Amino acid sequence: MLPVVVLAAVAALLLSPGLVSGPSLDAAIFTYAAERVTEGARLYADVWDHKPPGAYLVYAVFQFVLPFLSPWAVTWLISVVVTALTGATVMAAVQRVGVSPGAALFAAVGVVGAMSQYLTALGGGLTEPLATLPACVALVLAVAPGMNWRRSMVIGVFLSAALLTSLILLPGVLAIAAMTLARPGTLLDRVERAMAGVVGGLLAGVAVIGQLYLLGVLPEALDAVVRYASAYRESGGEFAAALSGSVATWSTLSYLFLIIPAALGILVAFRGDERRRIEAMACVAWIGLAIFAFAYQGRFYAHYVIPLAVPLGLLAGMGFQRLRVVRRRRGSELARLPLYAPFLLAFGISLVAGTAGARLELLPIHFRHVRSVATAETIRELTQPSDTIFVWGNSTQLYLDADRRAPVPYVYLYPLTTPGYSRPARISAALAGMEADPPRLVIDAGSHAPGAGGFLPLLVDRPVGTDGRTLDLLDPIRDFVRDNYEEVTRDSGWIVYALRTSG
Repeated sequence: MLPVVVLAAVAALLLSPGLVSGPSLDAAIFTYAAERVTEGARLYADVWDHKPPGAYLVYAVFQFVLPFLSPWAVTWLISVVVTALTGATVMAAVQRVGVSPGAALFAAVGVVGAMSQYLTALGGGLTEPLATLPACVALVLAVAPGMNWRRSMVIGVFLSAALLTSLILLPGVLAIAAMTLARPGTLLDRVERAMAGVVGGLLAGVAVIGQLYLLGVLPEALDAVVRYASAYRESGGEFAAALSGSVATWSTLSYLFLIIPAALGILVAFRGDERRRIEAMACVAWIGLAIFAFAYQGRFYAHYVIPLAVPLGLLAGMGFQRLRVVRRRRGSELARLPLYAPFLLAFGISLVAGTAGARLELLPIHFRHVRSVATAETIRELTQPSDTIFVWGNSTQLYLDADRRAPVPYVYLYPLTTPGYSRPARISAALAGMEADPPRLVIDAGSHAPGAGGFLPLLVDRPVGTDGRTLDLLDPIRDFVRDNYEEVTRDSGWIVYALRTSG
């Protein structure tokens, strides 16, 4: 129990900026969508996003169970718990391959630190940690002795749960499935394992997909999860590639404190017994497939590497164990210093890179949070709880801060501006929702100040920053706002338009 408490404390400390500076865009979307689900809204149809349904359902369940906390506080708390449990699970997996409890705890702390640093976690609320935990549980089951078809079925359930939460776990799912099949046994044993694993995966998949079908939103779910993902990949362009290269560099450097001992762990594993070799090969395959997936997607964000803390942590545990053995053979502390130097250097580089990268991410999120809180106060003064608002841009947090709902499924506008996905019919459907339930206020949150560069302009012109999602079919919505709304304030830095009264 004490190690879990330590891991939870590390996770809470590193994720604490999320409580101060608010959620990132993705975390705000997931939190808002979950809140709408608790109110009876249908995911993908009544509230739109493009991730698999797992994260929204988890957040919705805990929002229902913990109604005395704000939705964002619930999301943040889940992030702390899930990250700590993932570290504890890695610790169990490392010990099952013969690593001492001390070295295993050291690896687990490294995993939690990598997963919850601000550069990667953005203060919590992302889907990757939620998906990583079931994959990690499957990993523990796969490394345990005495593999049989029953355990393979359970592994299949957990791997399916990971994919139903985030598709970024696909490399890990493939690697863990391969490791399960590679465990010793006859050909018949392996066939039984494979079939049982597929059945287990189908059980979880059919349960969730069946629920979407019964709710009548399966076509909308496939459109969002599959079609948007394809369009999103194609819309990257040179700017996204250049940005991805910079973020990938910072992310790699911030993980160096795990990468160096993991490299030692690979050497140890391939010189050890067959069982360690199989697990090391699975970890290397997970990492390699993930790198290939990043390159294929054409975009890279730091939170993509969160799941890679697990294979790196398992390998690092083997490396720490080897270091511990060699250290005991050295007589004096002075003779042991050269052993520590590469690890201390890697830790120093990771600390500097993680801090510098976090600062680049934190500042814009913090500034948006300040504006959102100030604007939310204005919104509450000008509206009733039953009124709807419409936020122009990609600042979903404002719906949470103001405790107001959108009249349309789109609580951020990227899906309406992504080439290959957005089309006039989609804009017309959004406009129809606004006409049927005119929002009391429209807030232009597309840039940090009126006229400053940012998202596509509403009524005040500004330079447009691009990441490839700048297809502009939004004139019908602009015309609706121009004809029916008037500016009331821009004191918070965002322009607030109010619905004109009939008088």
